[in-house]
Order: sequence, then structure tokens, then C-alpha cells
Amino acid sequence: MVPFTVLGPLNYLVPIINFLLGWLVYDESLPADRVVGFALVWCALAAVTLDTVRSSREPARYGRDDAVAGAR
Repeated sequence: MVPFTVLGPLNYLVPIINFLLGWLVYDESLPADRVVGFALVWCALAAVTLDTVRSSREPARYGRDDAVAGAR
């Protein structure tokens, strides 16, 4: 089982490694549709990262005080 702390950075490394392997090692052509696909993958990774950072900075909606007050 792989911990999430390892999977997170892999989300950024795998697209780069695949791109570089295909382009440099296997000498694949790089048509415009592949460049667009690669850009879309990076846009999705940027959106997920932005959402994760934003949600980690937000205070919890229901803090301990609210839970205690609701139980009374």
C-alpha cells in the first residue's frame, strides 16, 4: 500500500516523465494534439492543487465550540 504523501508528488512527476520518455527516449512525434493534451493535464493538476491549498487554509466550518453548543 502506498501512502498518500507519496502519491501526491507522483501526480506531478508522472506526466513529466511520460512526456520526456516519449519525446526524448522513444523519439515520438509531438503533434499539436499531444501538446494540448499535456497542457490539459497540467491545467487539471493546477486546479486540484489550488483547490487543495485553498481548502486547507479555510477554517473548519464546525469547530469544537459549535459542536459543544449544538449538543446542549
